[in-house]
Amino acid sequence: MGNMDCSSSGSQSCSGAVELLKGEQKAVRKLFDNYDQAKDFKSKEDVVGAISLALSLYCSLETDVVYPAMKANGTCAEEKEPCQGEENHHQAKLLLDQLQRLTADVDAEKYDATVKELKTVVEKHFSEEEKTLIPQMEKSGNNFEKLSGHIEKFKAEQKAQLV
Repeated sequence: MGNMDCSSSGSQSCSGAVELLKGEQKAVRKLFDNYDQAKDFKSKEDVVGAISLALSLYCSLETDVVYPAMKANGTCAEEKEPCQGEENHHQAKLLLDQLQRLTADVDAEKYDATVKELKTVVEKHFSEEEKTLIPQMEKSGNNFEKLSGHIEKFKAEQKAQLV
């Protein structure tokens, strides 16, 4: 009968976890669109601050919740896909650190180029997840019964720490 995925197994939790990840990805993509539409330096810096916050939350979510859950359920081995996002996370962090040292008005050309490079790294990471991580989560079905609850709790805790 084919693979049992989240939707066919009736597991709302797994599909909920997948939808939460997709929602976070969509929010980050929207922030990059906002950057592209920003007209002044202050707006660009504000959007980069929001991108930094969103990516920090997303990376922590994956590193602290999603990847450990997948490894615990045997969905991926330590050295194999789909839990290989750490390199992309590292690249994104380096670029965000670089952006913090630049200012949009003084270093306009380099600032825009660095944001564009960051967007490329993030899009590559999201694309890889759409091909590997998300399908593996969907195939795992009920193994991720508690994951969406953990994701929601984690997000709330992270946001509370930022206030």
